[in-house]
Amino acid sequence: MKLRHRKLVTTATAVVLVLLSSVYPSFAGEGGAGSTIYKNQMDLGNGVTYTNTISQNSTYGIQESHSFSTTPGESVKAVVLACDTIYGSMNINSIVSYAQQLGYNVLAAINSDFFSMSTGVPLGIVIENGIYKCSPEGYPSVLFDADGRASVVENTAVQIKMTNQGGGEAGTENFGKYVMLTHFNKMRQNGAGMYLFDEHFSTVSTRTSSSGWAVKLKILEGEMKTKGTMQLQVTEVYEGSSPMTIGSGYMVLTADDKSNLYYQFEKFSVGDTVTLETSCYNNASIENAKWGTGAGNIIVQNGAITDSSGWDSALLYKNPRSALGIKADGTVVYYELDGRQPGHSNGISMKQLAQELIDQGCVTAVNFDGGGSSAIAAKLPGNASVQVLSTPSDGALRKCSTYILLVSEAVSDGIPNKLTLDQAGAVVYQGASMSLSYKAIDSGYQTTAAPSDVTAQVTEGYGKIQDQVYTAGWVAGMETISMNSPSTGVTGQASVYVTNTLSSISVKAGGQTVSSLSLEEGDQVQFSQTATYN
Repeated sequence: MKLRHRKLVTTATAVVLVLLSSVYPSFAGEGGAGSTIYKNQMDLGNGVTYTNTISQNSTYGIQESHSFSTTPGESVKAVVLACDTIYGSMNINSIVSYAQQLGYNVLAAINSDFFSMSTGVPLGIVIENGIYKCSPEGYPSVLFDADGRASVVENTAVQIKMTNQGGGEAGTENFGKYVMLTHFNKMRQNGAGMYLFDEHFSTVSTRTSSSGWAVKLKILEGEMKTKGTMQLQVTEVYEGSSPMTIGSGYMVLTADDKSNLYYQFEKFSVGDTVTLETSCYNNASIENAKWGTGAGNIIVQNGAITDSSGWDSALLYKNPRSALGIKADGTVVYYELDGRQPGHSNGISMKQLAQELIDQGCVTAVNFDGGGSSAIAAKLPGNASVQVLSTPSDGALRKCSTYILLVSEAVSDGIPNKLTLDQAGAVVYQGASMSLSYKAIDSGYQTTAAPSDVTAQVTEGYGKIQDQVYTAGWVAGMETISMNSPSTGVTGQASVYVTNTLSSISVKAGGQTVSSLSLEEGDQVQFSQTATYN
């Protein structure tokens, strides 16, 4: 900047704020997470919207949340993955990479079910692409059908009946004998009854260590479904404390000695054929589920907060949060809120979480695993890959058991389908200017070069655009910028925010922060500014 006369240059200079998390004037009254002071929305395509919100909560202070909403019937669907095996865990970056290796075009991901920190085994149900992989154990379930519609089922149960058809070493002695159980691909617990394992539990073994018995069965026909029939054949019976190798195409029925179920073991001999039947007490949501994950407490039902006396008492108070809500029209909200980080985000109580989801229009909502497990990631418009959006309270990403991923069936073709703004979400101080630049997204949500003739216009009138430069006006508010390429007909929208309130502003000259500069006539100085609010 060239100064022609001696003067004092103060730090009250118009600037572009460099922190996207800067606090912004309130948009609405206080809800569950607090009064909204910054809100930025981005269309990820095909009915998926990303929202980043910063709130001021009267109880716990500043909160930052990230959420996605999906519209039923679009090409983007939710899938559930419990890592490569039920036993074990992955962080959110690893699960995205794993999903991409499986061929999924991943747009977003969020952690879901609670799990054992020592084994990574989820507490609730797992259904992956119609295959039943882990029993619900009575916990609530979030289920998705083949069309992507979501539902929540309380006290989920799947019953397994194994009926011996005979034909083995015992001849017809075992014919008609059967066992009933519900534990499937869970860690075998002492005195807790019979457990069934298949290869999805672990590539190693049943991982059991206490004394008991086991029956190994080869799968002759069928797949494990929440409702269906399989044909098996006994290949081995065993007593002892060593774990049994499962192997591809096999199942293992087992119980420990303390369960006092040896008489059930005696119903099987090598060579017997066994019919396995699964049923869900005629629950259509479970029977027809293509994808499913366990969940914590149901915190909203029929548009109202449920009785909190039945909630997990250890989770009631201020924490980072992950949750899922369903609106009356079927729209699904995937919600994450950071916490345990003063100055960034402190977390909210479970009741506040429930109220927040009601405020967003949800009539049903469940609590997912929160705390250090809370994580959410997405491929935002213009980005080449999926990136973590949340800030983990542990200081690093935690390995979790189960995730919901939003995936697209669309295939990339490199042809621009939608325009996006590199500066989307920026906060601009009144009177400041910033140059605009653009990218394009193809039909498969991959970033590609924008056409050369993109023009932009403001729709809210908080500023103006001239020669691809946006200049903020003097009134605070959310500015929508519309983009258009006349030669291709491709369009897009993005938001920036104009603020007229700052908490601090600093100026650097020559790499040093300064509060004033004294210059002689004709002197020149280059300086940069950074401003923040709260």
